[in-house]
Amino acid sequence: MDINRENYELGLPVIKKAGVDHKIEFREGPALPVLDEMITDVSFLISYLPCPNCKMKKKHGLEE
Repeated sequence: MDINRENYELGLPVIKKAGVDHKIEFREGPALPVLDEMITDVSFLISYLPCPNCKMKKKHGLEE
């Protein structure tokens, strides 16, 4: 996440060389509105809640 996509693109060759570009979803914009949008995105929450006994999974109804 960054307010300027150029910063992401500057590091993109290194990200690709490391082989992790498929794991990154760049989001452009001011942090607070972008984070508010990400919180409503269930797939984002799942990617950050890998623990099977995580309290946050229970809080958000994402138990398996």
